[in-house]
Amino acid sequence: MKLLSLDFGRSLGLAVFNGDKVYVSDVYLPQDLGERFSTFSRVIREVEPDVIAYEKVCRHLGTEAAHQYGAYEGITLKYAHENNIKCVPIYVMTAKALFGCAKTSKEAMKVLIVNAFPGVFTGIETHNAVDAFAIGLTCLKQLGDERYESYRDTINNVVSGK
Repeated sequence: MKLLSLDFGRSLGLAVFNGDKVYVSDVYLPQDLGERFSTFSRVIREVEPDVIAYEKVCRHLGTEAAHQYGAYEGITLKYAHENNIKCVPIYVMTAKALFGCAKTSKEAMKVLIVNAFPGVFTGIETHNAVDAFAIGLTCLKQLGDERYESYRDTINNVVSGK
């Protein structure tokens, strides 16, 4: 199963879990909204995922951000529906809780995860990429995917502060 996990935004965080390999990236999307959403759609199509997980956000402070989030979510759900792909929304706090970071700042969580998984983040250490990775691991756990087990000890060490 190829899992694509997404952290929506102009700077799109994505992680692809494919077999025992993980690819993490941060894709800067164009300023023009039409071009941005077209590029976003192309990214999903090119990955050809079997499952898509994305960060589910229920509240945005800005109206424009909320509208854009809705567009990203709509494009994702449409692609999943048309291609008979499971789509798993992961709430921010659920992903943070996996790492024991429910009350941790975004920056502190990023540092914890990058340090815990140094082989995954080769030069790409943005919040978006780290969030996409955390969303993917959370999804693997929720789906009962055996690949989660290979990360479990490292996650437990992060939670216990080792």
